[in-house]
Amino acid sequence: MADIALLKQLGKVVNFKENQTVFMQDDEGDSMYIVLKGTFGVYINSFSSFPIRVAEVRQGSFFGEMSVIDGWPRSATIVSEEEGAALAVDMSNLGLLLDKAPEIADSLLNTLRDRALKTTAAVTESGIKTQEMPQILKTAKHHDSKSCIAFLTMLAERVRDMNALLAAPEEQQTPPKAQAERKEEVLELLPDGYVPFNIRDENDNRSMLHVKKYICPYCNKETQEATPVFSALKQQSAALDGRVIYKGFDILRYTNIICHNCNYTDNYQEFGKPRSQHTPTDFSGNQFNNKENFTGYVDALSHTVDEAIKSYYLNIACLTATTESPLRIAKAWIRLYWLYSDHGRGELERQCAKRALHNYKRYLDKNEALILANDMLRLNATMGELCIALGDFETAKVYYSNTANIRGVSDGDFVKKCKSRLNEIKKMR
Repeated sequence: MADIALLKQLGKVVNFKENQTVFMQDDEGDSMYIVLKGTFGVYINSFSSFPIRVAEVRQGSFFGEMSVIDGWPRSATIVSEEEGAALAVDMSNLGLLLDKAPEIADSLLNTLRDRALKTTAAVTESGIKTQEMPQILKTAKHHDSKSCIAFLTMLAERVRDMNALLAAPEEQQTPPKAQAERKEEVLELLPDGYVPFNIRDENDNRSMLHVKKYICPYCNKETQEATPVFSALKQQSAALDGRVIYKGFDILRYTNIICHNCNYTDNYQEFGKPRSQHTPTDFSGNQFNNKENFTGYVDALSHTVDEAIKSYYLNIACLTATTESPLRIAKAWIRLYWLYSDHGRGELERQCAKRALHNYKRYLDKNEALILANDMLRLNATMGELCIALGDFETAKVYYSNTANIRGVSDGDFVKKCKSRLNEIKKMR
């Protein structure tokens, strides 16, 4: 590692408390961090939309370099998992850092080259056609800061391009729907016969929520919402259908962001992403008006079950109007299914499970050749669990049997759980 005294001339030492979020995935960023002390966890939004820990960064290594190199939003969330410290190096000092600490320059090149090669290989293995990585990027070395930054930028672009191909295959085939004109339409959110729960979350959730400003992808106006800080949550259990339960916090009630200008609603991990091909130039009013007059949560820190349910139905209506993504729609239905199942509404549970399964099937039919092994494993397990909820044990056995035939899976523990679940299903009647 480069001399600490030298590095401190190029950046600022930042101290972090245990379980403190450094930055969130999709945040803007203009600094990279070199770890001086402690362990930092790297989290990404998973297939089930719950964040998962994919790596850790320790003393002498770095994180946040991608945004500094190419100016794009953060590609992951970083959490300090113990008391620690890191040197924050501003984008404007990147050239000086590379010149004065050539070992860091070499480490950056090696790290990004390795990521680019791995993501390119994953794209090729998944059957997606892409150009081979240029030879000059495979052999790039540090000579001076100017050429090094040029190589780093090209490698970062390569990594992001490959990750985009892997992460969202369906978007390549079906573009989002054009912006919907909904000024005259009034949505009916709640199903016939719905009986209110009148259950409020009485927990003090201030430490588990983060108030953040967002730009609505529908009306392009600013809105503000309190969303979960998953680094503050303690996992209690995880199910084969992708659901994660946290201690003392019902994340299902705090998942959706509702734009206070137009009522557009989406999952907090998806809200900032574009949903339509164009934005109306004369936008005005509530484009997603609804019969229930639901325009968001009354109390940011204490949501009710009924508010959460309305937000999911509004989320589904918004997605149906603005995107062709069956996967995102399926995720909304399955979250609503989990919420109903927590409170014993059998028929509503079945309706949601049925619609979630239908959209997961649509997603699988469109993208089977492009879905990565670990995602295919979880998709089959999720669909198997939904079949069980619907009493279709024979089809559930088929989905769980499929999990044994998926090649390239890295999660051996999940495979064992699937095998055990298959044995259980065989005994179900």
